[in-house]
Amino acid sequence: MSWLQGVSNAAKSDPKYKNLHIDTPKQIQSFMVQTHDAYRKKISVEQYTRWLNGSYPNHEYEVSFITERLPK
Repeated sequence: MSWLQGVSNAAKSDPKYKNLHIDTPKQIQSFMVQTHDAYRKKISVEQYTRWLNGSYPNHEYEVSFITERLPK
């Protein structure tokens, strides 16, 4: 998905952005499913934000960074 690659590239160039540590296959799968659902509006931005904050606590900046780039 080119949108997600764009977000990743923007994150790499942002000195404030910290890695979410999505390392295991289960984490990767879960992140991709939730992100695709949010991108395709199968879940709301608010639901996605809650999921990200619950899955990756203390990453409010990063969560905002990602969710602000979702298509409106």
